Amino acid sequence: MTDKQADYILIVEPDDDLLKTLTAYFASKDNFKFHTVQKGSEILDAALKHRPKLILMETKLPDRPGLEVYRDLKMYPRTAHIPVIFLAGGTEVFLQNQILEAGAYDFIEKPFDVAEIGLRIQNALRRSSREGSLHPNTRLPVGNPVKQAIENLAQKVSYYHLTVKIKGFAAFKDRYGFMSSNEVTVYAANVIADVVTEHGSPEDFVGHGDEAEFVVITMPEKGPKIREEIEKRVNSQLPQFYSFIDREQGYMEVAGEGEETRQESLMTLEFEVNEAS
Repeated sequence: MTDKQADYILIVEPDDDLLKTLTAYFASKDNFKFHTVQKGSEILDAALKHRPKLILMETKLPDRPGLEVYRDLKMYPRTAHIPVIFLAGGTEVFLQNQILEAGAYDFIEKPFDVAEIGLRIQNALRRSSREGSLHPNTRLPVGNPVKQAIENLAQKVSYYHLTVKIKGFAAFKDRYGFMSSNEVTVYAANVIADVVTEHGSPEDFVGHGDEAEFVVITMPEKGPKIREEIEKRVNSQLPQFYSFIDREQGYMEVAGEGEETRQESLMTLEFEVNEAS
């Protein structure tokens, strides 16, 4: 159900000619997928929707300074961990120290060789992978960011903490293998992120916990609707990951002891809610 995983990047470039050069380059690479915007006001929505592994951003945008947009991105739990590389014209080199001190991954001065951009991005993605802040497939925060988001709940007066688990995932993985199980987690992550974008707010958090576990943190008034939509959308499609026979009979037959077989239920979601209001 999913294509081979590629590194998804968000390109923010207001210059039409340069944007064409960049998109032509990345379109020629099988290991990249991309989305483009040209204004600072468009970046947050694009980042929430597409969950890029990296943002390539111009320092001088038509509506807002790139550094200002970057600082805003760092404030939101769902975008704070996305690596950013800045592109700058010769008259903006003075911004380099400010940008790097703010936490950006890299700073590239124009004019540049577009192949160099590709190498810089690959280096940044490798660094990000070593730091382990984003899941390589679902592109959701993982590890310490998830732990920190949960720990921060102790300081909040009200919250809705939803843990989403795929029940039956281990049996599915044993039967169908790693590639198919990866498709399941990517699909679930996409739906969960989309639902939170539609029914939550940029301040909400979505993370990838254990292999088949996800974390959503939102406000109490938004939580029930988010849970309802996640359950409806994901559960309606999980049977499609099974063979026709398993899907029709509503269970899998797996080897048991000796020549016996046992029935394993098809995957479904289960939820845990921790709420304060």
